[in-house]
Amino acid sequence: MITDNRMHKLHDDILDLFHATISRFPPQHAPFIQAAMPYKIGEYLVELGYITPRELRQVLQHAKGAHHVGLDLVRGDVIPAPVLPAILLIQFLDRIERESQPTPRFMGERLLLNGLLEARQLADGLGEQIATYQHGDWVRLGEILTHRGWLAESSISN
Repeated sequence: MITDNRMHKLHDDILDLFHATISRFPPQHAPFIQAAMPYKIGEYLVELGYITPRELRQVLQHAKGAHHVGLDLVRGDVIPAPVLPAILLIQFLDRIERESQPTPRFMGERLLLNGLLEARQLADGLGEQIATYQHGDWVRLGEILTHRGWLAESSISN
């Protein structure tokens, strides 16, 4: 699994990326701190001030599915595209810090935990995936990562 040193580096890399992103794209609204730690992407965006609770309710009413909320917010120009990968990485970081033995839910998480990919690479790959989605296409993350030369195809199929 992941060593303490690798976990500390991953933690620092994700936080550095997050802080750089919010410095470039500051939230439009005041933070809305909730009692419980957020678990869903929309809750993170509300808590950080990127959207209001009303905007979240509206997007949830029209979203194609739970996995499309962040993408729909980017596509609708409600949040800047670079914010979504940074928030997804913070969401992942919060989850692995809560769990004693984190189980990756997505391929990118598995690649980070196994040390096969750096946080910046994953953020850039997710950013490219989001950009293609904004233009009406969908490219698998694995295709983007292998095309950029960051991974061998064998790393994805395992």
